[in-house]
Amino acid sequence: MQQYLKDGYLSLVELKSGGNNTKTISEKAQFFIAEKVNNKSTKITSYVELQLLIEEELGEKVFYGALYSH
Repeated sequence: MQQYLKDGYLSLVELKSGGNNTKTISEKAQFFIAEKVNNKSTKITSYVELQLLIEEELGEKVFYGALYSH
């Protein structure tokens, strides 16, 4: 009730989920992904497979959520 009186109705219905969990992919990894996706001879069937390729070939740890949102 105090929040409603202080900040109004919109403050009660505003979505405030998330936090500081920003998922990012380096420029090097983005270029790598674009190169692999545009290469007709590359057969990537899943985000997990792409994640492993990035780890093996670039030595970078990329989280699944970052790949999925990219």
